[in-house]
Amino acid sequence: KAQSELERNRAAHADQGAAAVVDTETGLASPAYLKQRAVQGVADASGSDVLHIKGPSVDPALRPEDHESQDADILVRPRHLNLLQQGLRQHGWQQVSGLRSGGLVEHSTNWYHPQLGQLDIHVRFPGIQLAAGRAFDVLWRDRGSQEIARWNCVVPGVTGQRLIMLLHAARSLRNRSQDVQQAWGVATEAERTQIRGLA
Repeated sequence: KAQSELERNRAAHADQGAAAVVDTETGLASPAYLKQRAVQGVADASGSDVLHIKGPSVDPALRPEDHESQDADILVRPRHLNLLQQGLRQHGWQQVSGLRSGGLVEHSTNWYHPQLGQLDIHVRFPGIQLAAGRAFDVLWRDRGSQEIARWNCVVPGVTGQRLIMLLHAARSLRNRSQDVQQAWGVATEAERTQIRGLA
């Protein structure tokens, strides 16, 4: 049953196809998709390892059918942060804030592009206790690829995506029950064991 639910969600998003990327009224691609494509392009050009961790990069099986997130959050290999930031500046991005505190740990920096909007660059994700570089290595090891606006963007494996969704839900002030349901509720027992193992 859990597997059929995952497949149903994946198929539903696949059926949306270009409609999820292109506004049918204006014919323009969604900023959320273009933003992630643009950042992956900067990362590729600058030699920066990044993982897309929110928004359109999330595996279709883990996204609620009726919700398309506009978030764009990127996890960067910590030692590549300066490379990525230099590349962003060269492509019109403006830094809004430096690394800001998540509890006692500095973890992200905010950027803005006049056409594409807001972007959060994380060097670590709140709730992950490993050192930032080691945590990135673990997620990078099982990385995958998600096509976004006809560009291959690098993402954590599905187990890593589930864990990040659960950690985000645990610290969010908003109701994230849909995220918890998609990440945990429909997971098989084997998938839950994998999540616990990664955590």
